[in-house]
Amino acid sequence: MCNFLVSIELTDYGRDHIFRVCSILFDYIKILLHSATSSLSSSSSSGSNANSSDVNNLPEMHTFATYLPEYQLTREASFLYKEPSDAEDTVVTLANKLHLVKPEHVYSGYQLLKKPNMQLYIDLLKLMTPERAAIFFLSSSFAASVSDESKLDHEPWFNVAYRKETIPDNIMNDWKTSKPSGKLHLPYKNNFITTDFSLLDPANDMKQPKDLNLEPGGESRLQYGHLWFQQSTRFKCPKANVAVHLWSGLVTKTKENVALHGLMVFGFNHSLSTITYEASEAGLEQDVRFGDTGLCIHVSGFNEKLFSFYSTVLDHIMDQTNDLSKEYFESYRDATLKLYYNQALKPDALNTHLQFYLLRREVFLLTDLLNTLKDLSVADLAAYKQQFFSNLHITVYAYGNIRKEDAINFFDYTVKKINPVPIPKRKLADPSILDPGTYHLRLMNCNPSDVNMCLARVHLLGESDIKSQCYNKLLAFILSEPAFDYLRTKESLGYTIYLQYWLSMPGSTSHSGISLIACSPASKFSVNFVAGRLTAFWRRIAPRIIAAMPPENFKTSVESLISIYQLEDPNMVTEFDRNWDEIMQTTANFNYREECVKILSTITQESLLSFFLTEYLDTKKQRSLFIQIDSTATPDMNANTNVSSNSYLLNFDVIQTDDKSIKEEYTSYSSVDVTSALTTCGYDDKLVNQFFDNHKSNHDNNNNNPLDKSLLDKDEPIVYINNLFKFRSNLQFKTGRIA
Repeated sequence: MCNFLVSIELTDYGRDHIFRVCSILFDYIKILLHSATSSLSSSSSSGSNANSSDVNNLPEMHTFATYLPEYQLTREASFLYKEPSDAEDTVVTLANKLHLVKPEHVYSGYQLLKKPNMQLYIDLLKLMTPERAAIFFLSSSFAASVSDESKLDHEPWFNVAYRKETIPDNIMNDWKTSKPSGKLHLPYKNNFITTDFSLLDPANDMKQPKDLNLEPGGESRLQYGHLWFQQSTRFKCPKANVAVHLWSGLVTKTKENVALHGLMVFGFNHSLSTITYEASEAGLEQDVRFGDTGLCIHVSGFNEKLFSFYSTVLDHIMDQTNDLSKEYFESYRDATLKLYYNQALKPDALNTHLQFYLLRREVFLLTDLLNTLKDLSVADLAAYKQQFFSNLHITVYAYGNIRKEDAINFFDYTVKKINPVPIPKRKLADPSILDPGTYHLRLMNCNPSDVNMCLARVHLLGESDIKSQCYNKLLAFILSEPAFDYLRTKESLGYTIYLQYWLSMPGSTSHSGISLIACSPASKFSVNFVAGRLTAFWRRIAPRIIAAMPPENFKTSVESLISIYQLEDPNMVTEFDRNWDEIMQTTANFNYREECVKILSTITQESLLSFFLTEYLDTKKQRSLFIQIDSTATPDMNANTNVSSNSYLLNFDVIQTDDKSIKEEYTSYSSVDVTSALTTCGYDDKLVNQFFDNHKSNHDNNNNNPLDKSLLDKDEPIVYINNLFKFRSNLQFKTGRIA
C-alpha cells in the first residue's frame, strides 16, 4: 500500500477552521495537477511563459516541468554531501530499504530522483482527491471537550480514545468544486541553488580557529568584538558554518526585557521560515536562537551562496516594519505564552528552570514572564528591538570551506547593516554564592493531570579549572552505569534515571558539577522515598563504588575516557560546535581535549576518591541543590491545561517541609542495604574497607593524611527552602567576568 502524508501544524485559529485548511490543501493539489498536465501537453514548457508576474519585477515562477530539474539538483547535492549517520541508524535504514529497492539502489533509493515521469505524477495527483483522503486531527482541546470517554472508540493496542466522523456532504462538495485562489502557486525559481562544489586548497587548512580581529589591520573591527576564522576541508565537503552572536546587557536587565527578547526571537523564526524556504530547499539552514546572553544567528550549508543567504536573513531581521502589526504581535505573544506555560507543565523542564533560577542572577521565574508577557504591546516590542540593536558586542565564527576574505565580509556586513554603538567586551553571567550545605526545595507539579515527579540532586563544584573538570568527568563516567543499575534496575524508580557531568552553558562562568536525576510516578512511590534513595546512592553507595573498584577496572575506565577524547571529530557539525563553545566560554582553549588526556592519565584511584570525599561529602565544602517536583498519586485526568491566552495562570506551590517528610526521607536514605546495593552494581563491599586500610597504612608510613572514611556515613546539612521568593531575594551573586 502506498500513501501520501501531509502534516500541518495548526495555530489556534487553524484548529478552529480545519475544513478551510484542508480546502487550501486540495486547491493546491489542483494547481499541481493542472501544471503537470499542461507541461505534458506542451513541448515548449518553461518557467517564463508561466509567469505573468515578471512585468511586476517579481521572482520567476516555476511550472511543474521546470521545477523537477531543480529538485533533482538539490536532492543530488544533499545526497552527495550529507553528514554521515551513526552506524546503527545506517544499518536500520539500509535493512528497511532492502525490502523496497534493488540492492544497487540501497543507498540512493528514496534520495535521488533519477528519471522524472510526468505521466506518473499526473496519475498520482489524480488520485489525491477529497473522497480518498483520511484526515487525522490531534488536539488537546478535543481531549478537554470530552466529558464521557466511554462513548468514544478505542484503538486496541494502547486504548487511545478517538472519534470517527464523516465529512459533511456540503464540505466535500466545496472541496471538489472549488476554484483555487490566484495567490496559490508553485515555488519560485530558486536563486540559492549551488553550482560550484569545489574545495579550497587543503594546504591552507587550519587546525584551530584564530581571531582575525587581533591581526594587523583588524583594529577597526576589534572595537566591535571578535572574528574567529578556521578554513577546514578535512571532511571533503563544500560547506561552511557561520555563527554570529550579538550580545547586549539589556537582555536580562529586567523581566520585561527577557519577555520581549523571547517574543522578538519567536517572531524572527516564524517569519524567517517563509522567507528562507527556497534556501532550505537548496541545502542552506538558518537558526536564530534566543539566549539570555543575546541573539545568535547561525547559517550553514553550501558555501557558494552562504553569504547571500546570511544577508537575506539579517536584512529581514533588521527590517523595522516586519512583524509589528497588531495581528502578528498578538499571535506571536499567544504562541510565546503557550511555550512558557507548556514548559512549566513538564516536571523535568520545571526542575531545570528552578535550578537556573537559584544559580544565576539573570534568570526570571516562568510565572513572572507569563504575567509580564500579557501586558506587553506592539510599541514595547518595537522600542526594545531598536534598543537591543543600538549597542552590541559582536562575536563571529566562520568555519569550513570558506576563505579569510569571506569571513571578514560576514563581520563587516553585520556591522554595516546593524550599525551599533560598539561594546568592546561582554560580561558573563552572575552565579549565585551559596554557603556549604544542601538546599532542599519541593514544589508541586503544575500539571494536575500528570502523575510524574522529577527529582534532581545538583552537586556544585563551583567555578572550576580544567583539572577539576577532568575529575568530575571521570567520576560521572564511572558512576553513571551503577546509578542506572541501582536506581533503575534494582529500585525500579522510573524509566528516566541518569547521572551526568555538566559544565555551565556558554556565556556564563565556568561552573561545573554532577547531577543525579530521577523521574518517577507518584502512583508508585512517594517523593520522600525517591529522595532518600537518590541521597543514599550519592552519599553512601557512590564513594564505596570508587573504593571497591579493582585496580584493573579503574585503569580501564580511565583509558576508556581518554580514548573518547582522542577520537577525531566525526563531522563538521561536531567540530564547529566544540570550538564555538570554547569561544563563547571566552577561554578559547582549542587544546582542551589534549589537556584533558594529560590530566586524566595522572588521576589515581586514591586521588579520585579523595576529590569526591572532599568536594562532595565534606560538610565544610559541599554545596548542592535538591530540587523536587512532587505530584499527586491520583491525578485529575479531566483537568484542562489547554487555556486561553487571557488565563495563563501558574502558581508555584512550595511544599512546606514538615517533620514527617524529613523522617520519611531519612528512613528511605538510611534503610538502604549498602552491601546489597554494591553487589547489584557489580562491586564487593569487602574491598571498601580493604582499600581504606591499605591507604591508611601507606599514608602513615609517609606521614601524610589518610582518606577520611568517616565522611562516608556523615549526614549532610540541609537548608529547607519553604519560601522560594524570599530565599531568592536574599541570595548573593558574584559578578560575572568581563571578557
